[in-house]
Formats: sequence, C-alpha cells, structure tokens
Amino acid sequence: MSESDLLTIKEMLNQTSRWYPDHELVAYDEDGKLIKRRTYAEFNADCQRVAAAYNSLGLKKGDRIALLWPGPDLDHTTAYFAAAKMGIISCNLNFRLTAKMLAHQCSLIESKMLFYDPALKELADSIMQRKPKGMEKCMSSEELMSKSSEYPAKEPAETIKEEDPLAIYFTSGVTGEPKPIPHTNRTHWFSAVGQIMTWDYTPETVFIIVLHPSFIGWANLVYGVIRVGGKLVHLKKFVPKRYIEIAEKEKATHLFLVPTMWRILLREELERYDLSSVKIAAFAGEPMAPATLEEIKRRTGAKKIVYLYGSTESGSHYGCLFISSTTRPSVEENPLSVGKPLWGVDVRIIKPGGSPEDEVPRGEIGEMIIRGPSVAVEVWGDPEKSRQTFRGTGRDKWWYSGDAAYIDEYGCVRIVGRTDFTFKSGGMKVHPELVEKVLARHPDIANVVVIPVKDQIWGSLGKAIIVPKPGAELNPRELDEWCKKQEDLPAYMRPRFWQFVEEIPTTASGKADRRKLIELYGT
Repeated sequence: MSESDLLTIKEMLNQTSRWYPDHELVAYDEDGKLIKRRTYAEFNADCQRVAAAYNSLGLKKGDRIALLWPGPDLDHTTAYFAAAKMGIISCNLNFRLTAKMLAHQCSLIESKMLFYDPALKELADSIMQRKPKGMEKCMSSEELMSKSSEYPAKEPAETIKEEDPLAIYFTSGVTGEPKPIPHTNRTHWFSAVGQIMTWDYTPETVFIIVLHPSFIGWANLVYGVIRVGGKLVHLKKFVPKRYIEIAEKEKATHLFLVPTMWRILLREELERYDLSSVKIAAFAGEPMAPATLEEIKRRTGAKKIVYLYGSTESGSHYGCLFISSTTRPSVEENPLSVGKPLWGVDVRIIKPGGSPEDEVPRGEIGEMIIRGPSVAVEVWGDPEKSRQTFRGTGRDKWWYSGDAAYIDEYGCVRIVGRTDFTFKSGGMKVHPELVEKVLARHPDIANVVVIPVKDQIWGSLGKAIIVPKPGAELNPRELDEWCKKQEDLPAYMRPRFWQFVEEIPTTASGKADRRKLIELYGT
C-alpha cells in the first residue's frame, strides 16, 4: 500500500500523537462529572482499534455511517476519527430532529450502519423501524467500544487521498429540504489551518467543545485543537454552571459559544470563578451588541473577542470571514459586520444569481458568494442542486450563499438578511417554508406565513400569521399541542407566537409579502 496523502485527517492525527503524545483529550457528562481522560497517544490507539472493529463489521472505504449522539463526547470523537482512518464517511445526526427526518437523511446518503449513544436508543430504534435505504444494522457506542477492545492498536492499511470524502453534514436549502454536503480530507485539513490562524491555537490551548457534532461548527473548532495537540475538553450538554466550573478546573484558554449561550452564561456569577487563563472569547451565528461584547470581555477576562461567519458549505475557516478585537476596524467598533475574508479566501457581492464578474458597487446590496480551500464543491448525490449551489470548475468552485450583503464604509461585509427569509433561533436555522408546509395540513388553517420576532435570549422566535378557514375557531394552546404531534416539525421550529388575520398581504406577483408582515407583526 502507498502512503496516505499528507493533507488528510488520518495523517493529521498520527502526527499529533507522535509529537504531542502526552497532551490530553477530556470528557465530562452533562452533570459536570469527569468521564475519562486520554492522551493523544491513547486516543490514536483507540481510533485504530475502532477502525479494526469497523473492518470486522464489513465496513470499507467509501461506506457511509451515521453517528447519533446527544452532544460532544470522547467516544463519538473516537468513532468519527476512526472512520477517517479507514476512509469511511461519517455523518453526525442531529438528535433534535424527528426520527422520520433522520431516517430520511440516512436514506439520502445510504448510510450502511447507525452507531448511537445509549441515551438515544429509543430514537435509534425508531429510525431503524423506518428502514432507511441502505441501512443494514445499528450498534450502541458501548457495543462498538467493547468490540474494539478485541483488536490490537494497528494503523489501518487503507491509503487515504486528500480529495477522498471525509464527512457529510446536513444543511437546509431554500425550501427547507435537507442538503447533504460532503467535505473532503483536504477541505477539513485547510479548515484546521484556518482555525489555528483565527483562534491563535497553540499546543497549550485548552478548548471546551459544547457545540453539537451535527453542526459544521463542531468540526471547525475540533480539528484545529487536535492539529496543534491542544487539550480538547468535551462537555456533553451546555449547562452554564457546569461549563464555567469546567473552564476554571481545566484552565480554559478559549471560550466559544453561540450568542444565545453567551446571553444565558452571563446570567451566572462569573466573578466567583478563576478565569485568568481565558485569552479569547468567540461567537458565530449572529451579531451581538457592543455592550454585550464589553461585558463578555470584562467578566471573563478575555483579551480578545472573535466573531466568525461560516457555513456548512463554506467549511468555515478557510472559507470564512471574521472580525476581532485586534482587526481594524475591531468587532467592538463595527459589531454589525462579519469582517473580511480570511487570507486566501475570495468573497464577492454580486447581483443575485449572477456570475462572479457581476459585482455590485460598494454599499449596494447583493448576494454574497465565496470560494476558498475549505469550501465544499457539491451536494451529495444531487448534480442539479450541486450546479445551483456551487459554480465554476475544479475544486475551487464558488459557493452561492443566499445571504444578502453589502460592503460597508470600512470595507467589511455586512449581512442584511436571507434571500430565502430563513432565520436562526438559538443558533438553529429555521425555514419558514418548512414550518408553513406542516401548518398547512391543519384542517382549520386556510393560509399561513411564519416570520421571525426578536428575542433577547434566543435571538429570534417564530410567529405564525394565520388566516383561519371560515367558521373555524383556533387558539394558540391547541395549535401548539397539534404542532407537538407532527413528526416532521422539530421543537425548535415550532412557532412560539400566533397572530390571526383576515388576509395575508401579497406582492405584485401574488406571493406573500413577508417584508410587509414583518413590518406589521414582527414585534
């Protein structure tokens, strides 16, 4: 067998375990109880054994597996990196989705096996009952780890190339339908390098990961820490008090949370804890007010704030934009901006749907497109969606983001909304069209449009503008209970506010005038 390419995750982990064998990975449960500590040498050996277990189960290079965990966990990270050693393509499932939706995602990628945390056995069983296409069996993490103990720690013989697919992450398109986006060893290798540049990672970095593995943000934070041999601390669930206790205990140097999490964390008595080790506090997903940024710096002792823009398609770091306390302008001076591209990343603002040459003048709103070393180039198994989403030739294609943006007076990019009216609630993307499609099944609803309303904690919450059918009597409590019973409507997408109207205003083309509805009812 020839050697694997240098720019692969397999070789990345091997190098880290060779040069930083005694540096640690740590895992805590949601109650803040220590689960385990493993050195990089031990972790790499664990991955080798799990890779052997995969081989014994009949899994081979190019097969897809689904991983179902409730949050960051060292067993999950082991299962994920073991797959990378074999050339098996992992897909981290979002446990907040319904079994029906997850089974559909497994079918789209034809996952061969499902591995799950024992806490999610009921959900795993429900997925399997729906017989996803290509799925042969499922196995708990306990069974997988037990099986792996039967094998010696030996590096798999598979030759991995940098263009080989590594993992698939699900996003949602304009219609809210899931889009499986594959990333290669190369795109994630460059993402790791971008992380190191953006976050100032070193071998002495201590990072607590709380983002769920189904989000590209998990990979965008984990890879860089592992690349430099930093201490990666897993916390299975974000519980503010536990998070800050562990930050003190492990002497965290980097704190990354989405804005909703930061707002919740700031309710805690942070002054009671020794956070003198903290160097950087960071966030992504939406802007935060200057007063909040200053409070984070003051109360955590962070010397630097970093705000990052990225996506599933961009692979984030080497396909991202960022702004920080040390850029000019700084994030404190220009908090509504997502900054400028990371070095080596190309960003343009063009006429919506146009070519990369159709740039709009500075200050004019257009669609943002991005290309860079960590940007994906296709939608898995869907050539038509691939052509719509990624344009160009070769591996440096342009990703058409669907974000409406402009370049401000500082030369930074400001995002003003979505071309498809999606919004985020607690860091989770909500597609109004998907929610409307579900609500339209209600026998007493004639028409419905969902809009976002601002919320101090969650960022935005959904509000359903409803035209009842003649003679129908609807009330919010009964509608909410009805929504809870719908298998294709996750809890985070359920509307939290309801408005009953006689008619929905429309545009000249006869479509619902969403901007008008936001103006009328978006408070």
